[in-house]
Amino acid sequence: AAWAAAEAAGKPPSHFPTETCTTCEKSDAILFGSVGGPVDQQHEPRWKDCEKNALLGLRKRFGLGTNLRPSKVYPFLSHLCPLKPSVIGAGVDMLIIRELVGGIYFGEHKREGDKAWDIMEYDVARIKKP
Repeated sequence: AAWAAAEAAGKPPSHFPTETCTTCEKSDAILFGSVGGPVDQQHEPRWKDCEKNALLGLRKRFGLGTNLRPSKVYPFLSHLCPLKPSVIGAGVDMLIIRELVGGIYFGEHKREGDKAWDIMEYDVARIKKP
């Protein structure tokens, strides 16, 4: 929506507009949903790198170091879960805490022919950040 609004107003579009950043700065909390676009349109400027630009923009601006990912399987939906009934029992309710301060996200990415590398590097300062 922000991209289309910027285009309509004749402004250069952005995946993390200044207005969005300002709104986040004035807020007590940021509830963040999914980012991206249609898989078959990722090559188009409107969607190219939008996940990276929006997510990393938020993380950098606000110094965010963790990602909280709740996972819950309600008993009435257990038949849709790919895990065995013996594993999920009466349900699953857990919170995955993922660090976002370094590693593959921020490391160097290389590609040569049919080979690729993602460099994962940490130091003490990064690990202490969160």
